[in-house]
Amino acid sequence: SRRHARPAAAAEAGAEAAMGSEPPPREDPLMEGDEDEEDEDEALFLEEGEALRETVLDADAAPPPEEDDEEGAGANGDGGGAGAGGSGEASGAAAAPERDDAAWTAHVPDSVYAVAFHPSADAIVAGGGDEVGRAWAPDAGTAPVRELGGHTDSITAVGFSADGALLATAGCDARALVWDSATGEQKSALEGPAEGIEWLEWHPRGHVILAGAEDFTAWMWNADTGACMQVFTGHSGSVTCGGFTPDGRTVVTASADGSLRVWDPRTGACGASVQGHGFHEGPVNCLAFSPDGATTVTGDENGLVCVTSVGGGRPLQQMRAHTDAVVATGVCPAMPSICASAGSDGKVVVWDMPS
Repeated sequence: SRRHARPAAAAEAGAEAAMGSEPPPREDPLMEGDEDEEDEDEALFLEEGEALRETVLDADAAPPPEEDDEEGAGANGDGGGAGAGGSGEASGAAAAPERDDAAWTAHVPDSVYAVAFHPSADAIVAGGGDEVGRAWAPDAGTAPVRELGGHTDSITAVGFSADGALLATAGCDARALVWDSATGEQKSALEGPAEGIEWLEWHPRGHVILAGAEDFTAWMWNADTGACMQVFTGHSGSVTCGGFTPDGRTVVTASADGSLRVWDPRTGACGASVQGHGFHEGPVNCLAFSPDGATTVTGDENGLVCVTSVGGGRPLQQMRAHTDAVVATGVCPAMPSICASAGSDGKVVVWDMPS
């Protein structure tokens, strides 16, 4: 199974050997008042090459376990049996248990790439690298209530229809499968793209699915019949994100070619194309709509966030704070002037939207 790897955040902190550091003066009551031994209280420095070992720690990792000094740590008079900091704690003390705040956890055989909640019922669907979709009712336990087979490659996207009656799975096998969410029966198979499907979105009111593919196209199907309703062509790179505006009257897609396109879903015509100056400088990874559908917030591979007017077909603002790829964006439903972005640099940034 294949699945493109999202950029992973990797924070490293170099721990240099104690060159140039100054430990506190050692106080020995036996040496008090002895002027001949004053040099014993002076700071000691390590010369380059005298360090025994250099350890590079992950920023999120706990410190490595302390080791007993080969020369017999604890045999000298300076805090024998204590840790490196002289705290007196046993070096072999058991580590604290790993924190787990999850209210419910289910395990699957392979990586999970997509997850979705039912809009009204207590149900979750997920899909991933083992090519099988799974549905759970968390109140019923951690065992799946049904498994959804039929894909021949990794599942990259899942989602429920707005009324919750249907759910869809899509994958790298270039197909989307539609299921009855109550029974798990397959209702239709949506085909057309020549390469893997990157994402799918349901129409906000009807049984219509929109999906973007690696072959530079986006497709719209009738989920009840499986009939293709529209194909959107014009991008010169994988169609990485997109969706219907909240009123369902417009389609917006963005691509690895660094562009955003606005489409009429009834005719398939491209009403606007945004690219170049004032917009993204690299592949676009993610897209979110404002609640009124007037603007989009997009993030790219180079860490740039852009706000774009859908109706005007023009960029409104570029926003910079990330140092790595932006992988998710969102707009606050209760406060539409606030948006957020999350990146592979480990940051979540909250922004004021331009008026």
